[in-house]
Amino acid sequence: MAVLCFISLTGIVQLGTGKKENGARFENALDAEFPGASQIAEALLQGLIFQKSLITVLPMVAVIYILVNTSYLAVLIPQEIISADAVAVTWMNKVFPSMEWVISFGISTSIVSNMCCTVLSASRLFYTASQEGQLPLIFSMLNKYFSPTVATTQIIILASFLIIYSDLINLIKYSGLATWVIRGLCMIGLLKLRYQDSNLPRPYKVRLPFVFGSIAVSLFLILTPMIQSPKVEYIYGFIFIFSGLLCYWFHVHLNRHVCFDKIICYLQLLFNVSPPENQDDGILTGKKNS
Repeated sequence: MAVLCFISLTGIVQLGTGKKENGARFENALDAEFPGASQIAEALLQGLIFQKSLITVLPMVAVIYILVNTSYLAVLIPQEIISADAVAVTWMNKVFPSMEWVISFGISTSIVSNMCCTVLSASRLFYTASQEGQLPLIFSMLNKYFSPTVATTQIIILASFLIIYSDLINLIKYSGLATWVIRGLCMIGLLKLRYQDSNLPRPYKVRLPFVFGSIAVSLFLILTPMIQSPKVEYIYGFIFIFSGLLCYWFHVHLNRHVCFDKIICYLQLLFNVSPPENQDDGILTGKKNS
């Protein structure tokens, strides 16, 4: 955020100097071809996230986005923006050549912090699934800092493997497709539980228009690019998603074998973890009563 604000303010200063070449770069800025529906869907697949703070975050992101791009156009010509591998670095090289490293450092810091938040939050999904008996018991064990270390380690290993042995752009497309498929299925599951178990206590109740809206958006973002520009990558994406069923069966099958207890004991000693104190007896044994 600090880097984006710095770029925005510098761009405003550049425009305020009154140089003709700074304003000339904005000529015909909106003459580009309007993207098709499939291109819009692919773009949203890679970055659109709905949050509770959507009302405040969306305007702020829109304002910063406009200011940053205005700053880019105040310094760079459109051809430089299109051909640049990292637009912010190219921009800094023209404005403050000696401080080019600041942009790289700021972007790297942002990526690392976002990655840490994602890994730590995703590990809690493993933790909850393990408590429900859907994953081996070792994933619900915590270290002295109350962190599911084994789940975090597995996520890091799998993510590192995918990054090393795959193309990053395709990986982003696959993850975006998987994200919206899973979100759509979650909303469908929410509807099922709403009518099947209507008497269950619900501390937070999602209104039905938002549920149907989320399902509609998910279907649009999944089906539109497949219909207008079908690619074999989408098949790979669905194979990757449904491979989770195989992983689920594998984990549950292993969890029922006594010999797997030795592996759990070894990992427990290796990572210095133990089950949380609030687990019930059924979860502690790695099995749930039906």
